[in-house]
Amino acid sequence: MSRCFFTLSLAAFILSLFVVTCWAHKVQVFAYADQGRIYAEAYFADGSPVKQGMVTIYDGEGKEIGRCETNSEGLCDVALPGNVNMVKVVIDAGMGHRGEYVLKGDELK
Repeated sequence: MSRCFFTLSLAAFILSLFVVTCWAHKVQVFAYADQGRIYAEAYFADGSPVKQGMVTIYDGEGKEIGRCETNSEGLCDVALPGNVNMVKVVIDAGMGHRGEYVLKGDELK
């Protein structure tokens, strides 16, 4: 019985290490539109900025309409075409770390 408990406890501990590691590398992006531009801020779960991450902006049909690279503070901005009613902001922070944010309707004005 105690050997089974030890084995299960060890397995649970090892699995928890993977969850913590995955969460530590989770990337988030926040975006907003203002005066004809889209501003994006990208950061990891621990709050540190995504430096030199590639931000790509897509319209509602999935067509790329803009691209920028984050600076040392995790920020970038790109011109917003006037004829879109929805955009998806995607951050690629490298090594498979990816996040996205969608802006629709009034959020683009």
